Amino acid sequence: MVWELKMPRLDEDMEEGTVTRWVKKEGEPVEKGEVVVEIETQKVTFQVEASGSGYLSLIVAQEGELIPINGLLGVIGEEGEDLRSYRALRGERGKKETPSGAAKPAPLAPAG
Repeated sequence: MVWELKMPRLDEDMEEGTVTRWVKKEGEPVEKGEVVVEIETQKVTFQVEASGSGYLSLIVAQEGELIPINGLLGVIGEEGEDLRSYRALRGERGKKETPSGAAKPAPLAPAG
């Protein structure tokens, strides 16, 4: 089973957040409820917890990257899980840039 780590909305004014630090590294085991990544907004820094147990199979959003609400941060899965569609998202995100040169998040399809 795959659990998507997405940018949560903390309040009505929040539109995006910046990944400040991955607490877990790609490939490390994680338990449900364990802190995986730290996010910073204009108002607060907070921690995102794992929604399921498994491995941090893929980091999609890199440290310093600005991610919109519900944007994909990473994927928790079981060992050997097929993550080709998620890996494609990571590759697309790096190719799209805004005129200022900052990475622009790729549009995401609903999970499931």
